[in-house]
Amino acid sequence: MLSWGVTRRGAWTVCLSLTVFAAAGTARSATPLSVSLRYDVDPSLRDCPGEDEFRRHVVEQLGTDPFRDGAAHHIDARVLPSERGLEGALVWSDAAGANEGDRRLSSANRDCAEFVRGMTFALAVQIQFLNQLLGTSLEPRPAVVSPAREITPPTVTATPTPAPRPRASFSANLGPVGSFGEAPSASVGAELGVAARLRAFSLDLGARATLPVTLRQADGTGFQASTLAGTLAVCGHLRRFALCPLVALGRLRVAGLGVDDAHTPASTTARVGLRGAFAQPLSARLAAVLHADGAYTLTPRTVNVNQLPVWRTPALGLAVGIDVALLFR
Repeated sequence: MLSWGVTRRGAWTVCLSLTVFAAAGTARSATPLSVSLRYDVDPSLRDCPGEDEFRRHVVEQLGTDPFRDGAAHHIDARVLPSERGLEGALVWSDAAGANEGDRRLSSANRDCAEFVRGMTFALAVQIQFLNQLLGTSLEPRPAVVSPAREITPPTVTATPTPAPRPRASFSANLGPVGSFGEAPSASVGAELGVAARLRAFSLDLGARATLPVTLRQADGTGFQASTLAGTLAVCGHLRRFALCPLVALGRLRVAGLGVDDAHTPASTTARVGLRGAFAQPLSARLAAVLHADGAYTLTPRTVNVNQLPVWRTPALGLAVGIDVALLFR
């Protein structure tokens, strides 16, 4: 549900601006209002409509295109995250950059597409009202016929506005992880990662370490195993969900227990698999990310105690974790 608000300063400015518009309308022949537009969405927001879609919604509601580059009036349409949900502003200025008024909007719903549709409706209402105040119409004017000749209105071709270049966003994450299949029993540890995202794709790099896990036999002999691995994932995103092919390269470190000749060998391990993730925004700069990794072991390893095999890495492994991600522009 959207809530609409106008600041006290904005209300006085809007009233003053409407008075100026009205005076201008009586001083010259009225022409339909034209405006230039700048549409800006905070890059931390996901699934927001682009500028082309914003313009299209306004045009559909008005029945004509009011947007012209270099128009006498300019609109800044801004969408930002807030602690409660989303905030927006429609700020009017003249050709010299002087403020003519603004309209503030807010919503407790984080659905950016729905919020922007509400903004386009508010802007269309403002433009329609100002045209009525000036005594103009947004409908195309009919041709004027005289006895001598027929005069048709000139065709105005709008100059297309180049689409804004997409900007990458970055994040850093840290959190606990539980692992199954990398050691003789379930192990816990932590992971640290960084990611770069452009539109619906991201590249994630991470490092994961697990605490030692002990396996003991009936005679008291056994070993401890711990792992350290780096991960690389290329992810495709749909709203808050992501699916990522995953590669992990690491080291399995083993220390003998209760044996005459104890060693601490280390071996390289390699795995490939898939990661599924779900992100829940917590604020404009923080998000909680729940993820699960399923991986196939390319380098199976066998641990021997007193020359006898006691454990072999399973073919499939699973890791589940929850991270806190810090978002950057």
